[in-house]
Amino acid sequence: MSGETHGLICAYRLDGKGSGASLDWEAIQAFSDMDGFVWVHLDYKAAAAQEWLNRNSGLDEISVAALLAEETRPRCTIVPDGLLLSLRGVNTNPGADPEDMIAIRLWTDGQRIITTRRRRLLFIPDLKTAIDAGQGPCSVSEFMVDLSARLIERMAGVIDDIDDAVDALEGIGCRVDRE
Repeated sequence: MSGETHGLICAYRLDGKGSGASLDWEAIQAFSDMDGFVWVHLDYKAAAAQEWLNRNSGLDEISVAALLAEETRPRCTIVPDGLLLSLRGVNTNPGADPEDMIAIRLWTDGQRIITTRRRRLLFIPDLKTAIDAGQGPCSVSEFMVDLSARLIERMAGVIDDIDDAVDALEGIGCRVDRE
């Protein structure tokens, strides 16, 4: 079954040394804190992902609502037993308009990381490849830094193009106010 059908895009039990073992729904349910740390990445549009978040994730209502929210603004919020982080970036999917922002929502309690998305995020396969090669994050904090850096890296080209366009406008005599 594809991630689009059942909501689980990928999940890993990360070993703290840069590597990880891929998990399915059953293994996610069996995870215990003594097993290292776990990353679960979901397509929040899928009914199975919504059901798992609501019934089996152990998250409070505020956290579940944030992970399932259609519209998000970038934010970082401390919630009961965890941290919620919502990030946005430019849409670099093929054929997409970069102005059509994409978002990733993240919840962590320092042991589990749950991320959700609506649209495909091109940096997720890069992160999976790094984990599979033993070059992934070694801690929850490293995971958050790595994820954020990959999101920013994907935006760099679009931002450079915008900056070049502004420079071109200035070059032809258009007044552009920059802060």
